[in-house]
Amino acid sequence: GVGTFLGSYCLSDVARNVVHTLRTTVFNHMLHLPGRYFDENSPGHLITRVPYHVEQLTGAATQALTIS
Repeated sequence: GVGTFLGSYCLSDVARNVVHTLRTTVFNHMLHLPGRYFDENSPGHLITRVPYHVEQLTGAATQALTIS
């Protein structure tokens, strides 16, 4: 029981760190994009890049680590 708890806790901690790193990287990249990029893309599409797409990548990475 304790091993299962510690294993899932550590995996969750790693996943949260990956999410934080990816979100920070994507946001910093978006800060350096030209204004024209924001004019050509819808605000909803731009906003979903940070939380939703990063969460999808993290889910895939977590599943890959769990299966390996």
